[in-house]
Amino acid sequence: MRSGKRWQAAVLATASLLCGAGCTPTGDKPNESTDSAGPETNPTVVAPADPAIANHFATMFEVGPDADARYQESLEQLRTVPGATENLISRYKALGDANPSERWQVVETLRALADPAALKFLVPLARSPAPVDEGVEEGGRHGIEVIIRATATDAVAAIAKQRNGEAEQALLELLKSPEITVRRRAVRGYLDLGNVQERQKRLMSLLPRADHDLIAITPTEVRSVETPKVPLQVRRKNDADHSAPPNIGQRRQ
Repeated sequence: MRSGKRWQAAVLATASLLCGAGCTPTGDKPNESTDSAGPETNPTVVAPADPAIANHFATMFEVGPDADARYQESLEQLRTVPGATENLISRYKALGDANPSERWQVVETLRALADPAALKFLVPLARSPAPVDEGVEEGGRHGIEVIIRATATDAVAAIAKQRNGEAEQALLELLKSPEITVRRRAVRGYLDLGNVQERQKRLMSLLPRADHDLIAITPTEVRSVETPKVPLQVRRKNDADHSAPPNIGQRRQ
């Protein structure tokens, strides 16, 4: 759901504030550079992103009734840009360890484009361990880096849906990731390719017993979950019990 993706980007931008100078979020100005490459390192200057990429990144933070339409229009325009995938990958590499919110935008855009040419970048990224900086709050830098790798796994799954055997095999390789979030996304992406029962059996043979629960977990849209029906008698009893507050000032006889 697009609003969910914008929310995730906002979470990344907020969470990156916990990382200190090493991961300054770009927020609604994705084309601006970062001030530092990390703690105890020399400041680096990152050149602005390609205009087509910067414009698309801006739509990922937009809100309003037309925000989704503008995002989709921007994405379709980006598909027509020659070398868009290569430019996105170059942008990620240029950022280094800086700007995790913009690095997530790069990977999320690669997921949306689902270009097989990105596999050689996405798979090593998803497989790489999420770094943890000493002195950084728990769940700060590491949590953001895990989200980036989980999104890279989703991007591999999106390419696998195009009947890409290399991407499908990569999902199985990602079952070895040290991050449970990455393993969970790899399982979900693999099962989404069809023949669920056969794929479940294969996953059972590949995953350690401790991870077998991941195979049974499937995402559910909250809106699709039926609200429990409370019997009328129970509702009436509850209404009677709570219809009026107690009279605190009344003395017992």
